[in-house]
Amino acid sequence: MMKTSEIIPQYLTPKQAARYLNVSESWLAHQRCDGRTSPNQTLGPPYYRVGGIRYSRQELDEYLVKHCHCSCPGEDTLFSQEG
Repeated sequence: MMKTSEIIPQYLTPKQAARYLNVSESWLAHQRCDGRTSPNQTLGPPYYRVGGIRYSRQELDEYLVKHCHCSCPGEDTLFSQEG
């Protein structure tokens, strides 16, 4: 995870996005090439090709909320989309 004291730009490189999501760069690369994960065929986070590969920080946050699979009681409210 990135330190809270770090300034996080609006558009992240694959390396920055991997750190932000706490995943490997190779996982992101696989998602870009394959477009899905096994076994549930979920699409990876959206990205842009502008001066290289870039990920929108806002869309990464939305991706995390959408794909949160909480297993502990009460944790599902952490990322609740309802106010």
